[in-house]
Amino acid sequence: FYNVLAPNNDCKNDYWKIPILDFWPDNLVTIINRWGVVVWKTEDYNNSTNRFIGENINGDKLGD
Repeated sequence: FYNVLAPNNDCKNDYWKIPILDFWPDNLVTIINRWGVVVWKTEDYNNSTNRFIGENINGDKLGD
């Protein structure tokens, strides 16, 4: 998976695209920071309406 995310609405790397999700539509995605803290998680990630766009669980933008 890609490790670069630039959610600035320029249509380039604005969200985390997981290319193999067609094989696993029932999934759980958890994003953990370097200190082991869960910053975002969801069920049924789908690259269109339910995707990671650089915000934490509360909807706040994550830092650089």
